[in-house]
Amino acid sequence: MESEGRRNKYAGPSIQIEIIEACNSVLLNKVANRAKKAKFFSVLADETTYISGLATSIIENLTKLGSDIENLRGKGYYEAS
Repeated sequence: MESEGRRNKYAGPSIQIEIIEACNSVLLNKVANRAKKAKFFSVLADETTYISGLATSIIENLTKLGSDIENLRGKGYYEAS
C-alpha cells in the first residue's frame, strides 16, 4: 500500500489471485446450491480458451459440494477454442 493521502492499490499478483479465488469460491457455491435444488441441471462454460480438464474440474467440484452428478444432463462450452 502507498503512504497516507494516496489511493491504496490492490493490483499486485498475489492480491489478484486471492480475489479470483474468492470469486471462484462464491460462484462455485452458488452453482452447486442451484444444482442441488434442481432435479436436472446442465453446465455451460463461456469463452474459455483452455477446456482440457474443465469438465472434470467442474464435476469434481460440484461433487465435493454435494451435487448429485447423476442429475447432470448436459455440458457445453460456448466459444471455446
